[in-house]
Amino acid sequence: MGNLFFYTVFGLPATITSAPSLEAFEPKAISTLLNNTLANVLPPWGPSFFTVDISDEGIALDRRVLFVTVISLLASQATLDFQGPLPENINYHTPQFPNLGIIVYNSVPNRPIKRKMVYWAMTRIMKTMVEENHFRAAIFEMKLREQPVGIIRIRNVNFAPNASGEEPKPTVDSRLEDAISAQNQINNNAISAGETGVTFTYRTYGDALAHGDIFMVTVGALVWAAGETRHDFTTFYHRFPGHPVFTVWESQQRPSRFTFDMLVSAIVGSAKFVVARNNYRELRGTVKVDGLEVAKGGWFRLPSMSSDLGLGAGQGMASS
Repeated sequence: MGNLFFYTVFGLPATITSAPSLEAFEPKAISTLLNNTLANVLPPWGPSFFTVDISDEGIALDRRVLFVTVISLLASQATLDFQGPLPENINYHTPQFPNLGIIVYNSVPNRPIKRKMVYWAMTRIMKTMVEENHFRAAIFEMKLREQPVGIIRIRNVNFAPNASGEEPKPTVDSRLEDAISAQNQINNNAISAGETGVTFTYRTYGDALAHGDIFMVTVGALVWAAGETRHDFTTFYHRFPGHPVFTVWESQQRPSRFTFDMLVSAIVGSAKFVVARNNYRELRGTVKVDGLEVAKGGWFRLPSMSSDLGLGAGQGMASS
């Protein structure tokens, strides 16, 4: 079909005339790309008839720990059926931060929650916390057309004591570093994905970005990716509404060797990389398999795309 690539935008087909090249991703080119794919798409927080009520418990949470826990939870569900039900309740925490738990359970017995609702709810929760700059423990009730469907609770839980009977107290920074290190770390930049021969290299550069921009573009990208699970593609891109940061990952080979699992690892790993260093800047990353580059990407600021331009969410995935 020549250079005509088909994109899907939250289930709505759209086309552009050529596959976007990462080197060509300048603000003007991005504006043209998004103008071709922004028509009436469903936002990453779901439809208007899906709502989340908040009961604040008044306990402050470390925003970096919360963000890492949220994106790790979303990544753990990303390869599963987005439209399907949760087979059981979720009681989630990361090994690095066992004191922060996310619990998900249904409101109606024997009526499982749809997985997509958890993604929508977590997006609404993070969006609200980022906008209010208020990261706290709370109980969140999910409703569909005003009917309760499930509960999400984010709260501090007890540490398991160490051998001396005391709670372990490593610094947040050291545990964040552990969270991104996985199995190996090479030259402080290349991170093993835990899969033989796959490494991810991240580098920050350019202007500083707001932490909220990184938080929301990452959450939105995971929602979009989870809703469009596939195992071979050439280009993935996303921008969260109201945040002038664009994320893109593009395969460097045809046919593509850049799998869906690698994409999810790249999205999460790049976010953990900047959070661990508390250094929110534009980022470039590469993905290699057995030393051969198979994809590159990252995120960057779009100075010409402020919210007053009327642009909403942009996202897409091109098949190889």
